[in-house]
Amino acid sequence: MAIDDPVNSPKHYTQGDMEVITAIEGMGLDYHQGNAADLMRDRVVRISTHLDKHYASHIVNIVHDEVIIDATISEVHDLTKIIPTLMGNKTVEEFVRIETDCEWSTTNWAEKEEYTWQSKTQ
Repeated sequence: MAIDDPVNSPKHYTQGDMEVITAIEGMGLDYHQGNAADLMRDRVVRISTHLDKHYASHIVNIVHDEVIIDATISEVHDLTKIIPTLMGNKTVEEFVRIETDCEWSTTNWAEKEEYTWQSKTQ
């Protein structure tokens, strides 16, 4: 942070801003540029570790803010329940809501659709 930067100077932050910054810094994240990327990287590692320990499914790609997982059909329903939980971060969510949705396709990424229990049986 540049000390002479009037926008990013700590003296311009409210008490609420400082609480968010303190919480984010406590997680080892940069509260300026890249904090979303830092959070995403942390969550991808968390998901990958969980998949390696408990599932045959695995991460095959990351596209912007999407994690592409090659999942077996038998694991899809379970993964749509656990992945949003793994993507969450209670400390950050005290200040900013993190939404996670699950989409799926049996063909390719371009043909993905929102996952529902009914779509599993089709």
